[in-house]
Amino acid sequence: MEKDRQEELYKFISIDKLELDKENPRIAKKDRNKDDYDILKGMWKSFSLEDLIISIDQNGFIPAEPLMVVKKDDENDKYIVVEGNRRLSAVMLLTDKKYKNDSFFADKLSPYKNQEIKELPCYIFDKKEDIENALAVRHISGIKKWDAKEKAEFAIRLYKKENNIKNVTKIIGSKTNTIGALIYSYFWLEYLIESEENRRNDLENLFENKFSLLNLALGQSNIRNFLNINDKWDTIDYNVRKYEKGSKEYDNMLYLCLWLSDYKIISDSRQITGGKTNPVSLSAILADNEATNYLKIRTDANSELPNLLVEAYNRIAVDSNLVVRFEETYNKINQLMYIYKDKKNNLSDKTIEEINRYCDNIKNIVSTNN
Repeated sequence: MEKDRQEELYKFISIDKLELDKENPRIAKKDRNKDDYDILKGMWKSFSLEDLIISIDQNGFIPAEPLMVVKKDDENDKYIVVEGNRRLSAVMLLTDKKYKNDSFFADKLSPYKNQEIKELPCYIFDKKEDIENALAVRHISGIKKWDAKEKAEFAIRLYKKENNIKNVTKIIGSKTNTIGALIYSYFWLEYLIESEENRRNDLENLFENKFSLLNLALGQSNIRNFLNINDKWDTIDYNVRKYEKGSKEYDNMLYLCLWLSDYKIISDSRQITGGKTNPVSLSAILADNEATNYLKIRTDANSELPNLLVEAYNRIAVDSNLVVRFEETYNKINQLMYIYKDKKNNLSDKTIEEINRYCDNIKNIVSTNN
């Protein structure tokens, strides 16, 4: 009986009966209502289809990893591919001759011969939900990880069903902090894209290409304070639409997203968090009112300053800046003392004498100023 059930679940299905899943996290949101041709173009540009095509061209389709499919609701003989959309896309391009003559694909596909693949191995599931545990293991905590946006899309789908962050993290097998920040980022960007018509292109760019930066920013305590996020991710209210346009929470999140979307302001993740070699960071700026207000004013004026972060950082109040610098110096001295203790037995007497002299000078400076 069990063997019969397995045979019913696993079968080869004709390619013309398989359809791409337009809700797949890898497909850009703007392309989800488009036809297969536009989706394939997007997949080619963003998800290294050529590597997969080379493999299939050389070795054929290896059936070791079947596609995971569900029956299409309105057509009994059609199936939606929930897992395996890259593989299906590659096979579609290699088997349908119309793409060989297409203006976009012709040159790209010319090195590869048409394949005579008629069917693909598939596992058939009753509903999408039955596949989600497998997807979570494979793409979030497994070996074929999605990027931050793709993880967020999947987590959102689960959250809308479960309406409970703890249940979502159990299904996915990941930390609440990680999943909570992804869901919160997604809800905010979705809300802002709908609400900000004049800024939609910038916000969509952040959503599609730099989503991980917003997720990183939400892990910085100074930025969380700027956004008035005080609760932990397992107790926070994910209903961000309660914040109306013009509220402090809405406006500050909009500012943050615009800064992150602009390559002239943030081109590297270190410009969000800062570091030992470069203390200039969005996190440090948003801890200071004067620097934050300067950044907002320049953003409102649509200023094209090439060093806007540096300009804002230089306006950090003197007392705050001094505290930061003393903290940096303290950390460096601590590191040096650790190295010194570890290497002391291998140092010459002259070197030890010079280091002790500098230590005495530091003590004298501190005691004199106190």
